[in-house]
Amino acid sequence: MHDERKIIDLPSKVATALSTTLVTDEYNAQQEYINETVNTLSDGIETLNDDIQRLSSESLQQSQLIEMTSQSLTQLKTSCEESNFPFTHKVTFCLFDQTGEQQHIIDSFRPDPKSSSFQKPRCDMNIASGIPKFVSLDKIQQQNNRYIKENTMFIKVMVDFENLPKTMIPFAVGLNPGLPTYCQQRMIQQEIERRVQLQSQKKLTSNAVTTNSNLSISNQ
Repeated sequence: MHDERKIIDLPSKVATALSTTLVTDEYNAQQEYINETVNTLSDGIETLNDDIQRLSSESLQQSQLIEMTSQSLTQLKTSCEESNFPFTHKVTFCLFDQTGEQQHIIDSFRPDPKSSSFQKPRCDMNIASGIPKFVSLDKIQQQNNRYIKENTMFIKVMVDFENLPKTMIPFAVGLNPGLPTYCQQRMIQQEIERRVQLQSQKKLTSNAVTTNSNLSISNQ
């Protein structure tokens, strides 16, 4: 009876051992998976730390570059401002005739580069300078004068950056001020070319007339 009981208990012990082995294997597999996951995360954290250090270094370099660029721009701006002085460009004033008869009053002056009025301002207000007498007060105070209409006068101030010929000033001040600057410059250039061409044609015509006159005298 005792032997039979041993035989009956044997399969039970075998089953228990197999179950324990399966549980142990599953635990080991989970433990291995956890270890691999931890290692992967550790590697990822290390990579992230490296990236943080790299980005921090690059950010510092960019900040230094931005600061250097800002300083360079400030120096360039100052240099450009300095290059504009002393102011030497010719300035033209035009008081417009409002009757349509085009009898504008036009006067120009070229700044004196030695005058403090045309140096770079050292304070909020510079010393005024310009045309001593642009137009007489009597002409403005006359009743029904051509330069004032409905208590309004129009004065155009033109700074010549292109060394405009003196003969072109009336044409330039007569352009529509509402046109963009590049359009006005193009129209001025076209007018200069037209006048040069017209002058050349007149010269050729004059030479031809002179030649014909000389031939006529020779034939006589």
